[in-house]
Order: sequence, then structure tokens, then C-alpha cells
Amino acid sequence: MSTLATDTESGIKAFEADLANPAVLLPSGASSSLPSLLDLMSALSADISNPMATLTDIVDAFSSAASSAYSTLLPTADIVNALLTSLPDYDLTLFTDNLSNGNLLDALGLPIAANTALGTLAAGFEYDVITNALSAISADFSGLF
Repeated sequence: MSTLATDTESGIKAFEADLANPAVLLPSGASSSLPSLLDLMSALSADISNPMATLTDIVDAFSSAASSAYSTLLPTADIVNALLTSLPDYDLTLFTDNLSNGNLLDALGLPIAANTALGTLAAGFEYDVITNALSAISADFSGLF
């Protein structure tokens, strides 16, 4: 802990030096391994010389993206089903059980708490499903461009 201040200062100075001279960060043979403009042009002309392969890649990407988008429907339908059928049943059970025990506060509060918790969980699950689908769709199209 005693060298925290001096080590932090030297780390910040090293960071500033690296930002001022980024060529130092590259390995010794890195500049020769980077593709040249001629390599890029030859790769692009190879793609243009075979338009059927390019068209096939585009169609495959759209097909895979459609499959990924469609695969989000089942988890979404399950979440909607649970929120529209099971959750109201659970709410009614909580309400009637607590009302029959004479606890009016729990009869009203527990269903609201359950809806809040389960709705938040459902939103989190749906967010995860959509995020995974979007990353799969972007991966499908990333190889095209």
C-alpha cells in the first residue's frame, strides 16, 4: 500500500507514453503482416469475379438470420404464456389464501410483490433471448461485408 501512489503515477506516465507513440506497441514484424491495399483489391476482385458465390453467401446469411429471428419466438411465447396464465392464477391463490387467514395486507401486497418479481425476471429472460438472437443475426451478416 505504501507504493500505491508512486506506482499509480508511473503507470499513468507509461500509459501516456504509449498513447503518444503507438508504434512501440506493435510487435517487430507486425507492419509487414498487415495486408496491403493491393491484397485488399485482389480479394475484392476475387469476390466480384464469382457473383454466384457472393449471391449464395447473401442468401445463406438471410436464411440463417431468419432462423435466428424465428428461434426467439418460442421462448417469447413461453414467457407471455406464463405471464398471462400462470401468474394470474398464482395471484388469485395468494389473494384467497391470505384473505381466508384474515390478513388483508398480505392478500393485497403479496400478489403485487410476486408480479413485480416475476415480471422483472421475465423481462430479463426476454432481454437475454433477444440479445442472443441479435448477436447471432449480426454474426450471420458479419462475413458478408
